[in-house]
Amino acid sequence: MLALRQAIDLDGSLIPPPPGVESNFANPPNRNDLGKAVDLTSLVLATVFFILRVYTRFKLRSRINIVDVLSTLAFILWVPYVYINYRLTYSGGYFVHTWDIRVRDLPDFQYVIFVASVLYIPILSIVKMAILFEWAHIFVPRGTRNSFWWACHIAIAFVAAWGILALILLNVNCTPFEANWNLLIPGGYCRFSFPALTLSSAIINFVLDLVPLILPQKIIWSLNMSWSKKIGVSLVFAVGLLGVIAALIRVVLTAQYVSTTDTIYFVSQVGLLALTEITTGFLVLCTPSIPKAFDSIVSKPRLLSLRAWYSRYKDSKLNSGSSLSHDTDISAAKAGRYQQVDERSLIPLTDVRQSKTEISQYGRGITREVRFTATTEVAGQADAGHEQYRSQHPWARDVV
Repeated sequence: MLALRQAIDLDGSLIPPPPGVESNFANPPNRNDLGKAVDLTSLVLATVFFILRVYTRFKLRSRINIVDVLSTLAFILWVPYVYINYRLTYSGGYFVHTWDIRVRDLPDFQYVIFVASVLYIPILSIVKMAILFEWAHIFVPRGTRNSFWWACHIAIAFVAAWGILALILLNVNCTPFEANWNLLIPGGYCRFSFPALTLSSAIINFVLDLVPLILPQKIIWSLNMSWSKKIGVSLVFAVGLLGVIAALIRVVLTAQYVSTTDTIYFVSQVGLLALTEITTGFLVLCTPSIPKAFDSIVSKPRLLSLRAWYSRYKDSKLNSGSSLSHDTDISAAKAGRYQQVDERSLIPLTDVRQSKTEISQYGRGITREVRFTATTEVAGQADAGHEQYRSQHPWARDVV
């Protein structure tokens, strides 16, 4: 397109249309409906997930860390990025063929693409860095510097270095600066091809997208939990697979964008995939906080009080006919009520019954019986204080 500076007919098409096709400058065929849908969906998803993450951090009253700062900065840049993508719908349009664009209209279209690229590079870099910092915080104990910690921070250094380099190359490419989007400006020239820079950026970003996806998998599958839970946790952290797929498709389409003359059409596809890639990055960053957010929302004080009331009612029904006699203890043991902790999770304990067949598998019976009496005295406390003591120490029985 550098030869367009010498173009004489500013009202002509950028490239000749294919045989049998006429240029349509007034109302060219487009897919603006698809572009608007992707823009809106991406904005809503990223905003909802970001708000849930902020809500969780606020409810936990956690101290502000580097992930909070980076995620907020990325979101601040994200909003104008979505807007500039939406602006493409009335600055040429999504999936408009190059022969349906006048030469004089090219600067407006190129301006949108250039600004979107300037925002895309730092947003994606910041999101990836935030994800890697979060992984290091989740999977590495505080004060530890193991191989996973070093892998995350080395990847962060690469992401930051490439983001800074790509942003510099993009902004110093053309002289004067306006020539970055206005190829018709007199005396302007560019040092290298914008499509070539876009292709190299797409390839490097695809490789860097693999890092946050692969890094936590080894640790997840080495955790001491059931296979079903491992698969569930792995899927939570593998949301980035969608971003990797989008980045891979973006590499393929960018290669076509470099080699084709219908550049306006293919750059729309590249732009939508870049939008999807960043959106997926926000989902990967915020997904680990979603369960905590929902748990906090459903665990309102009124619900908690109802749960506590029901728990006390259930305990009173179970203990109404009991005494401290040995016979009662034996009958409770025969009832086969045991409590099972679900692998360090904070879910309520559940009652399970153990069959005689399961007990016989151990091959041994009771070899020793130890009896003890626990006496708890609550003297000089009001009824309210006593109830508070009972709620904090549910294992303690009242001695009559």
